[in-house]
Amino acid sequence: MTRCKFLPLLLVAAAALAQPAIAQETGTTTPGTFSFGPPLRGNAVFAYEFSERVKTVVRDTKGEVRDSTERNIRYYVTMRQVVLDKEQKLMKIETNVDSMVIDFSNKLSGDYIYFNTQQMPSQSVIRHREVFAPSVLVNRMVSFQITPYGQVVKTTSPGLDDVKQQAKTPGIPDAEFSRQRIKQVCNPEYLAWMLLPWRGMLPLGQDVPTNKPMQQKFNGVLDRLTFQSTATTTVLSDSLGQRLRFTAPIENATKQPGTLSLFPDPLTISGMKGSLTGELKLEQDGVVSGGWVGATGTATTTVKGEKLTLSFQHEFYCKQVGLTPFFDEVE
Repeated sequence: MTRCKFLPLLLVAAAALAQPAIAQETGTTTPGTFSFGPPLRGNAVFAYEFSERVKTVVRDTKGEVRDSTERNIRYYVTMRQVVLDKEQKLMKIETNVDSMVIDFSNKLSGDYIYFNTQQMPSQSVIRHREVFAPSVLVNRMVSFQITPYGQVVKTTSPGLDDVKQQAKTPGIPDAEFSRQRIKQVCNPEYLAWMLLPWRGMLPLGQDVPTNKPMQQKFNGVLDRLTFQSTATTTVLSDSLGQRLRFTAPIENATKQPGTLSLFPDPLTISGMKGSLTGELKLEQDGVVSGGWVGATGTATTTVKGEKLTLSFQHEFYCKQVGLTPFFDEVE
């Protein structure tokens, strides 16, 4: 498989990178319309800082709290865009999580864990059930094959394939719990939401009117649960620059396996409902320079015949923090 040799992170102010030279590769803006090109530019490696905050509260039918957690994850991702097929205009986005910080607390049990890849964490921290699964994303390249219009048609990661195989062997911490968490973080829909800054919300390769609501189908994530929805999106262009603002309902009646911090075994979660809103800040060609997403929702599960209600608050932030000239060629 083709691999990208990610260059050291350098902040570059080169005008050639800020304003791409090839018009066919990037979008342009005209009064009343906004033209989206590809998600990135082919002459640079991009670096993004992502932050995720999730609060989950579990209550029984009497309203008593059975679990209450908060996790904050900050991670840095470098990515580049490679043209796979010029005739079909297929592209590949290669991504790599370079570092990660996890701050997790359980309000009910008092459990607290802090994980930082830059501080050589101990084995006990790495093997903690709230760290073990998300940390497998670090330094394992994930590639997304996408169409000119942004649909992800294939997701590949030899590194994560190896992790999934290792998860089947005896000896991993909290075996069934960790195996389910690994399945969730390796889900292609989850990976696309966590690693691609445009979140499936951009009408890539299209000319769209500004200040006019449109409909955009996308795959989203609430906590670690996935759903499909249609967002109402609006491209705004004013003195504050170009932005894409969006809102969407969250509703998924499908049963999904999931996990909760204070419950040792995987659970079946269903009845997910809620709402999502957010905004992406765009550069002149439609590349995302920053943004935020906020979502709230509920779902239900049953443990030993007892119905539990899960409440979620999920916040997500991204910021472009680096742009490096691209000198490597595809091997």
